[in-house]
Amino acid sequence: MPSSHQAKQLAVEAAAKKAAKKGAPKQAPPPPKTYRVIHRTFDHHNNAESHDDETVGRYASYDLAKAKASAHLLEQWDRDFFEEYTESEEGEESGLFEVYGLCPEGEEMWVFVEEEEPLVVDPVTKPGKPAPRTTYRVILRMKDNQDPDEDGDHTVGRYVSYSKAKAHVRRQLRDPDNFDEYEESEKGEVSGGFEVFALSPDGELFWVWIEKEEPLDESESEGEGGVAEGGAAEEDASEA
Repeated sequence: MPSSHQAKQLAVEAAAKKAAKKGAPKQAPPPPKTYRVIHRTFDHHNNAESHDDETVGRYASYDLAKAKASAHLLEQWDRDFFEEYTESEEGEESGLFEVYGLCPEGEEMWVFVEEEEPLVVDPVTKPGKPAPRTTYRVILRMKDNQDPDEDGDHTVGRYVSYSKAKAHVRRQLRDPDNFDEYEESEKGEVSGGFEVFALSPDGELFWVWIEKEEPLDESESEGEGGVAEGGAAEEDASEA
């Protein structure tokens, strides 16, 4: 039985064929979608506050991406190595196919498929040049009263979808039960937008929030030496 995502794709294709038979006017084909396979690792012992993401591959077909996600962990370890090993058609990380593995030492791994938004070409500017897009940066701020040298802001993801950025903010610190205080706010004090604040048992403070990045015009992004500092945003740096 196809997943809900695959069923939706089949319905769109069937509607397009039906319209073509009725002599509907031809439209330009939509930009091709890509599906990214991501390997996420969460190590409670060495990095208890955040996770590491690695892009395994990008595919033009959801089925190919799903096959890679299903095989990825088993290409490196036997299935019996994991204390827990599950596959889900609608996983928690992206809502698409996902594999979860729990290692004997407590390290957790997810391999999942994420749909990437297609590039939209603006025919009014230059042929083949992507139209400027708003991006949303996810920022993690840490404040350690005992070791202030370790303070600082870190970009942990960049998305073209606000909902995906918001989901990243929610999952960045993982389990709220690990903190003495944990609060989500639609209008946070640091950014004025969606924000998470947490206080660890050791007194360390965490903020995770979304920062909207406006697209830049050519006149703003290009200087004498090419792209100016702070120029075009990355297409998707959620594995940062």
